[in-house]
Amino acid sequence: MASPSLHVTRVRSLYKAVLRLHRGLPAELNELGNVYTRDEFKRHKKCTPEEAHVFMVEWSVSSIVFLLNEVVFFKINVKRD
Repeated sequence: MASPSLHVTRVRSLYKAVLRLHRGLPAELNELGNVYTRDEFKRHKKCTPEEAHVFMVEWSVSSIVFLLNEVVFFKINVKRD
């Protein structure tokens, strides 16, 4: 596993990226997503290195899927206008 400071930097970067993705959502969903994300990251603060790896991979993949869905949604809506 990476050094503790590198791991913390990666976790913070992922956390901030997820919150930035939520900015494109309606206000209610933005707040719901932010609360859920905050809770998940807090609950995994003291997990094992193996659990941390799985957590980071899952949230990274989820973020990519979320972003791709936003791009597809945007393209569909732009074509209709």
